[in-house]
Order: sequence, then structure tokens, then C-alpha cells
Amino acid sequence: QMDYFLKKENFEKIKKSFDSKSGSDRTKKEVNAFNDGVKEINKATDTYNDINKKMNSERTDAENKWNDAEKSFADNHMPYYK
Repeated sequence: QMDYFLKKENFEKIKKSFDSKSGSDRTKKEVNAFNDGVKEINKATDTYNDINKKMNSERTDAENKWNDAEKSFADNHMPYYK
């Protein structure tokens, strides 16, 4: 996930430089660098979101297993009064 934040920081620098010039003052190299930066940050964002989705799913599974184990333990060891 650190990779995402590094790429985001790099893209923000590219974007700041790109936005500081008017459209007619931008060189082909600057436009290409910006477009490459957009592709890179989009790919990094997709990866970041996939990792977060997987982590959230695993966290939910772990919490559900914990709750099931806690319920099972309580059902086996807590006295019931009628």
C-alpha cells in the first residue's frame, strides 16, 4: 500500500507542474508525462482498492469466526436457568 501513496505523491507533483502552464505552453513531453502519470495513479488506485477490499473481507471473516467461537464457548460453559 505504500506504493500507492508514493505514486500519488509523484502524480501530484506532475499535476502541479502540468497545471501551472497553459495548454499552449505545454510540451509534448509534459503532456505524455502527465498522461503516463494518470495511467500509473489509476492502476495504483485499482490495486490499492483491491487490497483494501480483500483486507476488509478477511477482517469480516475473522470477526465472524471470533463471534462464532465466543457463542460456542458460552453455549458450552454458561449455565442455563429454567
